[in-house]
Amino acid sequence: MSTKQFIIDDQPKTLFPTKTNHLLIEQGDKYIQEPIVKCFAASEASYSFLPQQRVHAAKYGLNLRRTVKLDPVAEYYIYDVVYKHRSRFRRPHNVSRVHFGYRFEGGKPINPTQSYKGFKTAIAKYMKQYRYFISFDVASYFNCIYHHDLAAWFLELGVDQQDYTNFWQYLREINAGRSIDILPHGLYASKMIGNDFLRFVDDHHALKSSQMLRFMDDFYFFSDNAEDIRSDFLLVQRLLGEKSLNINPEKTSRV
Repeated sequence: MSTKQFIIDDQPKTLFPTKTNHLLIEQGDKYIQEPIVKCFAASEASYSFLPQQRVHAAKYGLNLRRTVKLDPVAEYYIYDVVYKHRSRFRRPHNVSRVHFGYRFEGGKPINPTQSYKGFKTAIAKYMKQYRYFISFDVASYFNCIYHHDLAAWFLELGVDQQDYTNFWQYLREINAGRSIDILPHGLYASKMIGNDFLRFVDDHHALKSSQMLRFMDDFYFFSDNAEDIRSDFLLVQRLLGEKSLNINPEKTSRV
């Protein structure tokens, strides 16, 4: 597989698939790579990523999902940087703290439909096994991730300083300097980033529940001890709050 194939395979599944991006990346990817290199070159001060087009996807009940539609150069870069570092997006290492979703296995992106099916199967299993649970998600998750937190996550992933600096610059320039509402929706590469970013919750040493499941920003905690559930729910809200993220009260359920 290659960055180009990664994009071509995912492009029809995105929120705003366009024939223009598909054609330019399929037929001229080497020409797209040239301006990307110049955007990061200190000697090419006149080059930068362009601010991206703000767009809206329809949701239920006339609600809108706000995001950006990337041009071919910006779109190529985010797939390329994720593909380059795909091995750093690792499987969960703790069987009681499991996240599902988006990463590469066997050299290819895992099927999100199958991963979500596994998530739902696990929920059904632990619903029967434990007396108490709580489920919740993060309100407007992709729109609220802070630029510098995202860049810091990337550095903690183990990339080198130059890749970190480039990623930080890319996020700043595609959003015309705004520090939030920067991560494009609907791209597999973005979903890999968003899914891995929340590992700081999964890996926190103070979680008490017997089992945690997560698919992107959808969380489930299970335990036979109601106090463990309560403690973890408060802890997760504090942890998310440190990143300026909040729980969606309307989508919080518990037993």
